[in-house]
Amino acid sequence: MKDHDRHLHLAIFITHQFQQLVDILVETFLASVKTAVNKAENLAKEEYYKQRQEQSGHTQALVKDTVDLVSLVEKLKETLNNPILSDSEKVEKAIRLISPSKISTENVNAHVKDVQEDLDKISGQALEMLFLEEGATSLQLKCSDILRRLNFDCDVKSNKLLKAISQYQAKNGKVDDTFPVGFLTNSETGYVDTKDSFRAKLYRILLYKHTAAAIKDGTLSIVNSNRYRQLEQYLISREYFQKNRDHILNLADMADFKDVKKLVEHWELELDAQYKETNEHILENINEYIETDGLGGFKLTYERNTRAEVLLEMESDVALFPDDQYIRIAEALSTVNAASGFLDELEHNSIRYRKPRPEDKNFLAGIIALGEHLSVPKLSKLAREIELATLESTTNGFFTLENLRRANDAVIRFVNQLPLAKVFIGDYGLQTSSDGQKWTVAYESLNANKSFKYGGRDPVVSAYTFIDIRGMFPYSMVISGSEFEAHYMVDGLLKNDVVKSDLHSTDSHGYTEAIFGLTHLLKFSFGPRIKNPGKRVLYSFKTPTFYKKKSYPIFPRERINRDKIIDNWEDVLRLCASIKLGEVTASQIFKRLNSYSQSNPLYEALKAFGGIPKTLFLLRYADDVGMRKAIHRQLNKGEAGNKLDRALAIGRADYVQTIKEDQEIAETCKRLLKNVIVCWNFMYLSKRLSEAKTDVEYSLLLKKIKASSMLAWEHFVFHGEFDFSQNSLKDSQQIDLQKILDPDLIKE
Repeated sequence: MKDHDRHLHLAIFITHQFQQLVDILVETFLASVKTAVNKAENLAKEEYYKQRQEQSGHTQALVKDTVDLVSLVEKLKETLNNPILSDSEKVEKAIRLISPSKISTENVNAHVKDVQEDLDKISGQALEMLFLEEGATSLQLKCSDILRRLNFDCDVKSNKLLKAISQYQAKNGKVDDTFPVGFLTNSETGYVDTKDSFRAKLYRILLYKHTAAAIKDGTLSIVNSNRYRQLEQYLISREYFQKNRDHILNLADMADFKDVKKLVEHWELELDAQYKETNEHILENINEYIETDGLGGFKLTYERNTRAEVLLEMESDVALFPDDQYIRIAEALSTVNAASGFLDELEHNSIRYRKPRPEDKNFLAGIIALGEHLSVPKLSKLAREIELATLESTTNGFFTLENLRRANDAVIRFVNQLPLAKVFIGDYGLQTSSDGQKWTVAYESLNANKSFKYGGRDPVVSAYTFIDIRGMFPYSMVISGSEFEAHYMVDGLLKNDVVKSDLHSTDSHGYTEAIFGLTHLLKFSFGPRIKNPGKRVLYSFKTPTFYKKKSYPIFPRERINRDKIIDNWEDVLRLCASIKLGEVTASQIFKRLNSYSQSNPLYEALKAFGGIPKTLFLLRYADDVGMRKAIHRQLNKGEAGNKLDRALAIGRADYVQTIKEDQEIAETCKRLLKNVIVCWNFMYLSKRLSEAKTDVEYSLLLKKIKASSMLAWEHFVFHGEFDFSQNSLKDSQQIDLQKILDPDLIKE
């Protein structure tokens, strides 16, 4: 490598590390402020309930006084209006009515004062301010240095806040009554700047609170940050996009989205046609698996297997995998490596490495150690012919995330060549799906968030995994357990180079209208399994009345905002091109868009457009029972993959890694184990097909394979003593690669 290249790479590395450090500081700041605010709110609620009984007594006393006063007023009115009494008698009687023995002004004033003090004392905001102030010192220790060192930029809305932050930084965090209060609400200002004093501690913590809120909603951005920049900084610049529009759209394979007015006309016709087709199939009883409610909604039903299909499955009850012997996971790894060469992808992370490459058994042992949630030292104790020092140097030097992803790709590329793998591709092409599985983390991690639902008091991450219809796992990542998974779905689809999806599915939580719009523009066919699809909002360019007049049982609820789409189309294209060309990830951009107010024109336009593909999909989903079954089956494969995840985690049921990259290395090792298991199953069944002695035996076996899943692991051994001797790693099934790769293996 030349010196100038080396210097460039070093500069990029330093910049990246600095941006990561800034993001870690910001995330620490946000987490600390959130914890402090939540604690103050909880303490305020507890104190409020403690004081309710005392307040109730004071209130009852004041209510009694009020009742007595009202009664007194009525008696006075009655006395003054009495025509029988003379003026002097009226005065005398009135004096008797208001005498101290009847009503005590002192007591009434005391009761009013008690209630007024209660109102001041138990006011929710007052209590919150009190407890925020009490926790100010602890929060200051965590946040003061961070806030002093961050460089901010802002929009007009946060100018007052930025002025306060600048003064805070200039005075090294020392707050006094000269600090501006313009960014505070009126009530907060009243608590901070009282007549008697300036509450500096409370001001400081409110400054932290407002800063955290502004960072989250995007009105305050961080210079030199990766996650918290201004929205425009993530995208291809507007000026560059305008000058090079056609070239950029061609590079992003988006040239057919250039003319938005023609597209709108096309989408209007397409929606009309789909409304017509779906409704006519209902009216003509072609679609038997739908029930309409007369209000534009519907309920879906599913066809059951016929008796003939059940009998066919019974006739095809052929044992697929060996039931008289077990395959050790180390043997499966060695066998699949011999076929695919995935270990060749594991190169040392230093270009200066000149030592002899470790034996393959050390790589296999490392994959098992990380993939099965075993530590490297523990695996070395459970393994034959593995030395701890060699195993540690192998995993530390060769196990990078990029290397392990390439190793997975190598296994999938080999499966792509197997004729048997093609029999699983059906009417909807190569289907894929993605889903997240929650795991607790043993220690505090910036990539994990606490979730009582999934981890109790422990921090939680989500292993977000992609699976295809064959059972292969083309991509995975580890994200915080509190992250919205739908945004990462697009990242995975774009980064996956070995499996090109024809229809990608998720559960209901994996979609939004913005995601529908983005996937359509990126030319991914997105088909989620939607809960209660008949209750979802359908859109059209025409009014609902237009379709009601046609007596359609299914009709739209809302109109598509044509102008909103057209007016912001250039920015929508610029955003999608930025994602497609790798300027920014979908998860990054959606985090910023979601934090902005709902009036963000770009986000609103993307959601408005997303209503079009969403409606088209829902209408087809309602009309095509085959599609529904295919999506359901594909998502079931994802559930089976999650079960295999748990089965492989024999070491412990959580992650011990705290750094995101280390967590993803462990997850990618586990994904490699899963891909090896599925690949071995394909190889074994291909061997059995090649050895079938009669056409009947071949036909029954092939039918059973088609009706089964390659996600089977009952015949594998994941635990016990790991033997990495040469004899133990031999392929016990003696699979002939030439035969299983023969294009004529599958005879339909």
